Amino acid sequence: MRILASLANDKQMISAYETKRDIYATVASLVYKNNYEDNLEFNPITGEKQPEGKNRRSSAKTVALGLNYGMSVNTLAERLGESIEEAQKVVDGYYGGLTGVKKYTEESQKMLKKLGYVTDAFGRRRHIPDGALEEYEIKPIKSQELFNPFLNTKDRTDNKTLKLIESYKDKLSKTKWKRDKDLIISQAEKDGLKVKNNSLFISRALRQCLNARIQGSAGSMTKLAMIMIHNDKELNDLGFKLLITVHDEVLGEAPIENSERVGERLCEVMVQAAKVKCDSVPWKCDPYICADGWYEDELCAEILKDYDKSKDIEDIYNKYSYLNKDSLKLLCCDNDYKITRDSLKNGPRYYE
Repeated sequence: MRILASLANDKQMISAYETKRDIYATVASLVYKNNYEDNLEFNPITGEKQPEGKNRRSSAKTVALGLNYGMSVNTLAERLGESIEEAQKVVDGYYGGLTGVKKYTEESQKMLKKLGYVTDAFGRRRHIPDGALEEYEIKPIKSQELFNPFLNTKDRTDNKTLKLIESYKDKLSKTKWKRDKDLIISQAEKDGLKVKNNSLFISRALRQCLNARIQGSAGSMTKLAMIMIHNDKELNDLGFKLLITVHDEVLGEAPIENSERVGERLCEVMVQAAKVKCDSVPWKCDPYICADGWYEDELCAEILKDYDKSKDIEDIYNKYSYLNKDSLKLLCCDNDYKITRDSLKNGPRYYE
């Protein structure tokens, strides 16, 4: 969403980032035409819970991410539990409030139709050939193109058939309802013409093109960040080694005594990479230092999820028999206790 705000130069979204407002609550206020505060889980003044506000924010998140990443109105209606007509109203409210996003979406679709590809913020191309297709391809059922072995070419379709093809294309372009289109296609087949409807392929391509520009730009930023991290003198001097990337995150290792400064410098480099092409919104990066093993949080979350399902500590003991029972019990029954990788392996007494 931050990348989209920058690329689309949308004033509403950029303002939300500058004032540190929740972006999805902001989107909800535009879609549902109410106050920003009404779309938060908790009232910012009284602190009271707002279940309806939470639901509106959740719906707005589904709308924003769904439309940006290629979701159709039909699928959106299903996700929201609304009719297609109601979902269309939500979509209209979204684009009506975020005019910059609407303009950028339309520009992306025009680029795809004209060129057969779209570009990200760095100029990298994503080819989506279906976007440049004609809505209807009409050809004679029996080929009239005879191969000429002397010229290594095919004879052209006769002018009478070409005029007939053009007349059917014109009729289809001026017809709105599917029932009427089907009748025209049926008549064309009686006249010896085969009609291929590319509407679904084109619609899918047009939905994909915005996603390609957003995700492509994010991917380019991550690649640039990796290069900048690799070449950064301070990070090299601090002993930082880049290991892998996970979406827009980078994982690496460094000596424990340098971890604090490594985290700070890593964030500085990541933000620099983002600002190279998208500098119209404020960027930030949060470091996460794992002294006891990077998989610790994921493992604890998995154990707690299993315990919430069964509420039976014996099941947990059996499933995670390779871990220490005392620590498993403390993790499941006393969440205030800090569990670490070493504790799960060796038990709480390990720290004594």
